[in-house]
Amino acid sequence: MDTQTERRILSRLPIHTPSIRLQVMESVTSTNDLLRQAAANGAPEFTVYAAESQTAGKGRQGRQFYSPPQTGLYLSIL
Repeated sequence: MDTQTERRILSRLPIHTPSIRLQVMESVTSTNDLLRQAAANGAPEFTVYAAESQTAGKGRQGRQFYSPPQTGLYLSIL
């Protein structure tokens, strides 16, 4: 994804929050896993990882989450 997509998403939020760090990716294993790694490496609050699909998405309580391409936007927020 390009930064234009990220800017478009941020522009639609009801409140402008400059501290949001949004990264939109086409496909990832799990936004949750990637964000946990980023947090362990010092990512700041309001870091958001979003993806159009996940190959190993996780739902609540560690359940698998089916997230096929072109059906939604899947995200995790720190």
